[in-house]
Amino acid sequence: SKVQQKTSEKALEIMKIYRDESKDEKFKLSDTLDHLQENYQCCGVKSPGDWAAQNNKFSVKDSNEEYVPDSCCKEKATDCGQKDWRANKDSFFVTGCQAQMNENIGDNILAFGLVTGAIIIIQVVLVVGGVLFVKFLKGEYELV
Repeated sequence: SKVQQKTSEKALEIMKIYRDESKDEKFKLSDTLDHLQENYQCCGVKSPGDWAAQNNKFSVKDSNEEYVPDSCCKEKATDCGQKDWRANKDSFFVTGCQAQMNENIGDNILAFGLVTGAIIIIQVVLVVGGVLFVKFLKGEYELV
């Protein structure tokens, strides 16, 4: 969908300026992305490889190694992301955040639909009850 596409594009843009003080005031965007990765237990948009592709801080010149932010680590420790994620997949979240968020939305859509339906039913009952109450007060409606 267009929403997913735009969200992915914005996340990739944030990855480009991750922890760059000149472009990310007080690291607000970077912290948001870290929070997302930690809460959804994911890394990158489609995979951890997005980090090296978007930001040269996460790749080593003349090497095939790719690093990720510490927020991609399963067990949090300072500089835990400073090892090649591909050679240490057990230590990192390897699912991209786009897939994790889609799964989470799918899991919650039924609950959201049920709650919304219940609210609509309650509102209809209250409106009908209100109309009947007003008619009763005006004497146009008699109780049997």
